[in-house]
Amino acid sequence: MKNIAIIGGTGFIGKELVPVLLAEGFTPVIVSRRKHIPDDHSGNSVKHIQWDGISPGELASHLNGFYGVINLAGEGITNKFWSPARKKRLLESRYDITTNLATAFALMHTKPKVLIQGSAVGYYGPQINEAQEGSPNGKGFLAELTLLWEGAANKAEILNIRTVYLRTGIVLSKKGGAFPKLIQPFKLFFGGNIGSANRMIPWIHIEDEVRAICFLLKNSTIRGAVNLVAPEPCRQEEFNREVATRLHRPFWLHIPALLVKLLPGGMGKEIFLTDQTISPAVLGAAGFEFRFKTIKSAMNNLLPI
Repeated sequence: MKNIAIIGGTGFIGKELVPVLLAEGFTPVIVSRRKHIPDDHSGNSVKHIQWDGISPGELASHLNGFYGVINLAGEGITNKFWSPARKKRLLESRYDITTNLATAFALMHTKPKVLIQGSAVGYYGPQINEAQEGSPNGKGFLAELTLLWEGAANKAEILNIRTVYLRTGIVLSKKGGAFPKLIQPFKLFFGGNIGSANRMIPWIHIEDEVRAICFLLKNSTIRGAVNLVAPEPCRQEEFNREVATRLHRPFWLHIPALLVKLLPGGMGKEIFLTDQTISPAVLGAAGFEFRFKTIKSAMNNLLPI
């Protein structure tokens, strides 16, 4: 059995990833600050390591000889408004832990074969043209954050650990992340577009997200940036109309972009107004098969009529 450490594995992606890893013959081990992991992990007989996120030596002793590490650690981007203190915390919760992880690798006698490192499509910033993995770093807070985040993980690549950066779009899951927040206004009869109806949304279904992570873990020829997004992005209008139809709610509200831009720290502009068309070029070339290629197929699963 190949041991796989999941740092930040108590989040909604980590919870869905565990059974997929088990089914593929891996032994997932959750690494978190908590003394005890939630019952939904315990039900899968998952091992747990408590780590403060600070001490590289302690982590090195625990993970020495592990086959791989999946680093999903980081506080939720949209959980709170972007005050200067919040932006600092969002960066530290990613950069500092990843830096300490890379330091732990350097201390290990038997280093892991692979690091699967969390990142985001925010790396590209607003895009006029379709972005692929080789597209340049964009502008804005999220672009800066992901650049620094990936840079911290690159220290593992220097140690000859195959490193993959998961540039993930909006992960659609009923159990967490952005999707429950996106559909809540519709449930309250306040559904509609925010800014331009034609804004493109890069998204991926949670099942494809965790399947892709496992695919990248096993495919030893892939390293560097990988876009985890569905092959067919959708317009905001299409996304919202699918939600409204399936929840049997009206679709009438329009929130002007000027109003959204008033959110502090540029949060409104970057989270709600950024237009991105992202291609999963690396996954496509490697032969990964998406189960949910269109937003309609994803909605059929998440919000069946």
